[in-house]
Amino acid sequence: MKYLTIFILSTFIAFGFGERGLVYPISYKVLPDKSIKFIDTYFPDLEVANVFSSKGRYKVVLKGNIIVEFLFVGDWVRVSANGAVIPTTAFIDTNLKNVINKNYGDASILSISKLSAGGYRVRLNNNIEVTFDNNENIIKERTI
Repeated sequence: MKYLTIFILSTFIAFGFGERGLVYPISYKVLPDKSIKFIDTYFPDLEVANVFSSKGRYKVVLKGNIIVEFLFVGDWVRVSANGAVIPTTAFIDTNLKNVINKNYGDASILSISKLSAGGYRVRLNNNIEVTFDNNENIIKERTI
């Protein structure tokens, strides 16, 4: 059942990529070194289930339904746990985590995305989505 869930999730991710271009599975070993180091550093105990490549991005699916997206140069742009809490926040800037803790108390992070214009979009487990600018200032908050 666990592998069926991972297969279905991976298929769903692949179709999500489809809007951006051709999607194809690739080997984890062909990811940029920066991406591999990120996974090995922050998610060392999670096995890689699938890796997909599409127009300008890589999507790595880890066991436990953790999804990490990278640009082709290797920089992470999104980490998500598919509605669950991200198991580590060590890769997130300390100042940003402090702002989240100060304003949202014990809320946990479900996903974080780097915005192309700079800043971050963070989904919290209290049904709040917060957008931050480059200086970790809250610029938008909405209930999801």
